[in-house]
Amino acid sequence: MNSNTINSLESAGNKYLKALEKTKEVWYSYCGCKTPGLESKCHSCPYFIEFVENMQKNLPRFQEYPLIFPPPRSCNEETRKLYLEMYEHGYSIQTIAELVGVGNYKTIRGWIHKAGKLKTIAKATKTEQELVVRLYQQGKTPVEIETETGISADSIRNYISDMGIARPKKSIPRRKRKWL
Repeated sequence: MNSNTINSLESAGNKYLKALEKTKEVWYSYCGCKTPGLESKCHSCPYFIEFVENMQKNLPRFQEYPLIFPPPRSCNEETRKLYLEMYEHGYSIQTIAELVGVGNYKTIRGWIHKAGKLKTIAKATKTEQELVVRLYQQGKTPVEIETETGISADSIRNYISDMGIARPKKSIPRRKRKWL
């Protein structure tokens, strides 16, 4: 990720934490909530709504934040290692592409494949294998499943074929249709 983008995000995070601290100093929870906003009931609580309004007042206006620049066209080795690390920590290829601003997720997939880190169905957990089968039976293509799970589309095709898994029929055969 571009250093300007990282600095901008860090700055925004720090400003948020300062505003949160400032708001918590003067806000009193009449409902006894120690963690405002973390429970679903908080969203309808008038005290939490007051907390959010105070928080918004304490946050600096948007114009104070610098522009976030897109990442450079070519990625250096350090950046590619970061993408690999994100993938190894469970981020999907599509999520990485969205987070870092790479327009085509296949670029990141190619780097992961080149590094020999692309996940195969054999390395997937039983839960992931079941998810792959369920998504396939719902009509998703292996490429769509790869995008969602991070498991190689080729590996998914082979697994589906080897297991003899078929999708449910979408239409009734002509001879079994009811004719008027």
